[in-house]
Amino acid sequence: MCKIQRIEPSLASCYFAEKSGRIAMKKLLASAVILAILSSPAFAQLGQKEDEPLVAEEKEKQKRAEALDKQYKQMMERSRKDAGAPKNDPWSNMRTPNDGKR
Repeated sequence: MCKIQRIEPSLASCYFAEKSGRIAMKKLLASAVILAILSSPAFAQLGQKEDEPLVAEEKEKQKRAEALDKQYKQMMERSRKDAGAPKNDPWSNMRTPNDGKR
């Protein structure tokens, strides 16, 4: 490094180069600190990853479709069980034998 008691014209460039290097390093360090401070809120928001509205809506539609499909299958099972049972007419004893003829 250039250590000079008094600045001579031939060594002046070494002195100013060292001084400008320090200033540039301080500016670089200061800008890096400022950038880190300003970007920290943006990185804090990345931790809470939520689904996008369209993705969440699609998942909800999928769940509703699955629930509806399950209800449909249950209803079909019940109707198949009821189809085998004989049909009962509760008004059969109230009708006269001629009601079927016109």
